[in-house]
Amino acid sequence: IINRQNTMAMDLTFDRIFGNLGLLEVICSYLPVATIGKLTRTRTQVHIGISQLPLLARELLAAKQLVNQYGFSPQHMTLLREYLSKQVQDEEGLSWAEQKTFWNDRVQQYHDQIQNNPLRSLRWIKAWSADCTDASQQRSLVALPNETISCKVDYVNSHLRDTCIIQLQIGIDYYRIPEGNRGDVSQVCYNESRGNALFQLIAPEQPGLYMIWQKESAQYSFQDAAEYHWHRECATPYLPYKHGFLAWLRVDPQATPKPRGDRVYFLASKPVET
Repeated sequence: IINRQNTMAMDLTFDRIFGNLGLLEVICSYLPVATIGKLTRTRTQVHIGISQLPLLARELLAAKQLVNQYGFSPQHMTLLREYLSKQVQDEEGLSWAEQKTFWNDRVQQYHDQIQNNPLRSLRWIKAWSADCTDASQQRSLVALPNETISCKVDYVNSHLRDTCIIQLQIGIDYYRIPEGNRGDVSQVCYNESRGNALFQLIAPEQPGLYMIWQKESAQYSFQDAAEYHWHRECATPYLPYKHGFLAWLRVDPQATPKPRGDRVYFLASKPVET
């Protein structure tokens, strides 16, 4: 609809579609948030129509917060559904509003732990940034097969409740983790570590959509954690996403270079309603 060249035909199409609230809601459910935002700014019919659809308006406000504050890609929900389509999933949690509630709760739990729990045990990536062929969206990267991706995180690894040895690591799904394709961010034993960590990841050879995520383990070493705790995929891919999503990675042999984006923050500050 947006790309039509015939202005009169386009206006007629908008009048017919966006005058029908039911049809508007269906169409918007298939459009990226960025596209809907463009429509609301350029088409009065869309702005008025969306304002009369509380559910859709709530979705747009939730998407705005996740994109603006946490650096999520405007295509995040589309990518999440694609990633989870590898296995049968129910629809619980697969809306912007539900994602906003989930991530805001995680942020609040982090701050509650830091401020109020002297015996805390938590792993937290406060900021994430990466550089590759297309890092224009820091939480939705596009890389060539076998490309080296340079990564930087600002982290907290705190375990003050007992003398277990805790590792914080980052990888691409379960791709060659024991072979060293991972970021060994921090290891603690009854103490707390904070700071920046630099590491490199190698994109898979096979094109497709992957997830870069953090994982915590309780092993004797980074290598033990990689061999015994990353050794097989989780039966439910939504669980690793909830526990450690950092960024999407699209491996594309036709990827074209784009300037690196400046949105780097993951979960660094308390939720701000927008």
